[in-house]
Amino acid sequence: MNKVILLLTVSVLISCGSFNEANGQAELHLNKNISTGQELIDLQEAFDKGIINETEYETIKNRIVEGNEVFIVDIDEDDDDDKVTIRISNDS
Repeated sequence: MNKVILLLTVSVLISCGSFNEANGQAELHLNKNISTGQELIDLQEAFDKGIINETEYETIKNRIVEGNEVFIVDIDEDDDDDKVTIRISNDS
C-alpha cells in the first residue's frame, strides 16, 4: 500500500515538475500543488476506509508533517537512439 501512495505522490510531483538542462547537467524542480492539510485529510480518509493500517498511517503522516521527503532520480541516456530513461525512487 505504501508503494501505491508513493506512486501517487510521485506522479503528482512529477506532473508538476520540470527539467532544466545546462552545461550537460540536469536539474529537476518539483512543485507541490497539494497542501499539507489536504494530504493529511486524504491520508485520514484512506485510514478510515481501511485502505491502510495504523502503522502505515503513522509512517506516512510523519513524512507529510516533516516535509522532508527525498527522492532519488536516476537518468540513463542512450546515445544510439536518443532514448532517456528516468527512474525515481524513494530513499526510505
